[in-house]
Amino acid sequence: MATKEKIRPVFEELQGYLQRAGALDVYNHEIWQHYHRVIALLNELSGEDFSRFRITIIPPNPYQHVSLPEHMDPGEYTAKLTGLIRYLHCKYFRDEPSPFSIHLPTIISRAETRNQSVQMQMIVELTEQLTRNRARFTEGSKERDFIDKVKGPLQSAGSGCTSVAQLILLLLNIAKECGLSVDDLQQVLGK
Repeated sequence: MATKEKIRPVFEELQGYLQRAGALDVYNHEIWQHYHRVIALLNELSGEDFSRFRITIIPPNPYQHVSLPEHMDPGEYTAKLTGLIRYLHCKYFRDEPSPFSIHLPTIISRAETRNQSVQMQMIVELTEQLTRNRARFTEGSKERDFIDKVKGPLQSAGSGCTSVAQLILLLLNIAKECGLSVDDLQQVLGK
């Protein structure tokens, strides 16, 4: 059986990851690959199997109009990471205060995770709407040009948009660049 001294560095490392869980990039392979290496290290140090705490990587879906790149579910990551920390605390550090005795960072992380999921869903829905509406406009029109210019950044993980305001600014800047008025933009985005 592993000793507290062997497990403590990993335990502390995992707590650090949890504090930043709400702000992670769900498309960054390094994050989940590193997390899985930490689980492998725990397996080695403890002689236990912690594979149940691994996260599922979501592959691109070729059946959607817009297929997101390979990514992880931030909610699953946070849940598995929290569960792993709780398990380690209960097994190795139960004589010490719980790392969850202060809940504010966890609450903030959950809110950030929900916001990120909502933003991803908005980008997917917007891209699907643009794909459906593209056929309504003739090749070479400013509306079709706008749709083609917007879809590229949206399909590459939301062009770095980290807020709804940034997404709106992206749309408005490209609309202006293409010579679209607000009325034109409503037609392009409408159903």
